[in-house]
Amino acid sequence: MKKILIINTIGMGYEGISTVIFNYLEHMDRNDFDFHFPIFQDTNTEIISKIRSLGVPHMISNRKQNLINYLLSINEILKEGYDVVHIHGNSGTMLFEVLISKINRVKKIIVHCHNTKTDHPFLNAILKKPMIYFSDELLACSKISGDWLYGNHPYIVLKNAINIKKFIYNAEKRKIIRESFGFKSEDFVIGHVGHFTKQKNHTFLIDIFSEIHKQKGNVKLLLVSDGPLEKAIRDKIDYLNLSKYVVFAGRRNDVCDIYNAMDFFIIPSLWEGLSLVTLEAQTNGLQVLASKAIPEEVKCTNKIYYASVDENPKIWAEKFFEIISSNKADSRFEKMDNYIKNNNFDIELESDKLKSIYNN
Repeated sequence: MKKILIINTIGMGYEGISTVIFNYLEHMDRNDFDFHFPIFQDTNTEIISKIRSLGVPHMISNRKQNLINYLLSINEILKEGYDVVHIHGNSGTMLFEVLISKINRVKKIIVHCHNTKTDHPFLNAILKKPMIYFSDELLACSKISGDWLYGNHPYIVLKNAINIKKFIYNAEKRKIIRESFGFKSEDFVIGHVGHFTKQKNHTFLIDIFSEIHKQKGNVKLLLVSDGPLEKAIRDKIDYLNLSKYVVFAGRRNDVCDIYNAMDFFIIPSLWEGLSLVTLEAQTNGLQVLASKAIPEEVKCTNKIYYASVDENPKIWAEKFFEIISSNKADSRFEKMDNYIKNNNFDIELESDKLKSIYNN
């Protein structure tokens, strides 16, 4: 049995990287691997329970709040001896974890890039070359993400695969979820799933919705998740007198069911490594209007359309109406699973790739 330390440099939570980690490890034979997870002391209790179902949690200091104590904690954990360390992050600052793993003579050190931008561009420019040099395996969630961090160095794309069965459209769940949110049968629900941060560009999304609402009175907006900018978005919605038409679902553990309640999906992100939710929405059969920051690799169906965040929100609204008017015969009931599988986003298949990386 191989002993593996899984490090999420931004902390284990409800965001995309953690979701990807959970998706993969839940579909691997844990009789073959002994998984361990450094987790921050303020980690949500539900997340801790989920981690315990997969392996062993180790409480440590928050990387962002106290880097020195964080690294000392990682060092203490590594002294127990590990065959593999798998480091998930967004920049060359993963060098910190790489070097400590090297000092502790870990047999295989993997770095895994999940984005195309960092809050630390200067540090990234300095640290990424030695990070690449001292790592044994380079992974990325997409080609655009890998090219961004690794440049011309060889790397493996390990896609943000999903459990397809969970996201297939279900008419019964649609009825239940819509009723729980108070939606009427005639309501047209635009959905968005994303943490309330600058990256997800909610303020632009509200501008788009405002333009759509001027022409389509029965439209509603369903926002799923929470985050530091939620209050600012609520204030903007109040200012625009749209509160009656926007539902805040909060952080949910049944997002796979909530897609069924939607009629359309908009994601105007400023940057993305891949965009798991765009994939999930397509799997559910939703038409998706996405920013051009979403990599083309996630386009698995004919249901996704692109627009630029540099364009006026009115242009996005026009695009929305163009899509829904030209797709009246488009069937929500057509199963999307084969499209997703053919693009290698099926977790049942992709988890074998990670297993082989750990074993080789």
